Amino acid sequence: MARDIKEGRLSGYVGNGTTLTGETSFQSMLRVDGHLTGKVHSDNGTLIVGTDGQVDADIEVSNAVVNGTINGDITATEKVELGRAAKVVGNITSPQVVIEPGAIFEGSCHMLKARDAKDERETQARSYIHSSVPPVAAEAEAEEVSFGSDADDEAEEALTATSVL
Repeated sequence: MARDIKEGRLSGYVGNGTTLTGETSFQSMLRVDGHLTGKVHSDNGTLIVGTDGQVDADIEVSNAVVNGTINGDITATEKVELGRAAKVVGNITSPQVVIEPGAIFEGSCHMLKARDAKDERETQARSYIHSSVPPVAAEAEAEEVSFGSDADDEAEEALTATSVL
């Protein structure tokens, strides 16, 4: 954490024994080792909840790394990670969710953005496969079939000529 403060990545810190209530907004990173109540919002930031941290709020962030307790819904545009000491009571909406063994999660999980992105990739792949077969190849396949049937006819004629002699 000291390195994050030194490099300017830590926007705020709620220390052990500290209680904050209200709307919290931050830029890059917020670490909670105390108690935070209300609403948490950051467009591009990462919320880190330490093992002693507790957040009673609805959370809207880019990333959430949870090792403590959260009572509320988590909406993350990138990823939610629940460590082995995490306890989350609420719903999670994120394209990526990582839950380590030992974590407690009571709620529902929606990974709609991830599913939509996967469906879009599959659709693009199917359309690429269909569009990547050039018409010349289709004509060549048709010609191969006709050549194959001519060869069969010639072999049959040779066999008949041999039988007659």
